[in-house]
Amino acid sequence: GSSTADHGRNITSQNEEDIIKYLKHYSTKNNLQFYLLTGEEDNGTTTSVSKQYELFSNAKIVVGPHGGVMSNLIFLDPAKKPKVIEFSPVKGRTFSKLFHGAIDQFAEYYEIPYIIPEQILQKIDRKNDKTTIRQQAINLMKHIDCSIDLLELKKILPEA
Repeated sequence: GSSTADHGRNITSQNEEDIIKYLKHYSTKNNLQFYLLTGEEDNGTTTSVSKQYELFSNAKIVVGPHGGVMSNLIFLDPAKKPKVIEFSPVKGRTFSKLFHGAIDQFAEYYEIPYIIPEQILQKIDRKNDKTTIRQQAINLMKHIDCSIDLLELKKILPEA
């Protein structure tokens, strides 16, 4: 993720490195161009909207955490029916839900929930209603690194 990101959904550095390494490997094996969109270009400038449009309109696969960058999904080319793999902090709280399920009309959508550490789960007050439990989990996750199950990603994007 970008050092300027403030979304409260952090994954461990090692998990992020493993995911990026696998995606680069997968891209190479499948003759795809890999691009890590952090919101910043190598020269430190903010990635332009036109660059984001170019990336998403040409994308065959989009992988990343739930957050603002995923709003670029509106630029996907439905003719390509790209795969979208979204890492979500709480099951069901995704761009698929924001699109009211319509994402299935223009993309092959997958959700991989964060693995929430036990220490966070123990702090949740389960006496509250579901919405409050979700919000508690998200708020608590802002203070700790979580991870993504790389095996789940490999099931969606299997090695050749």
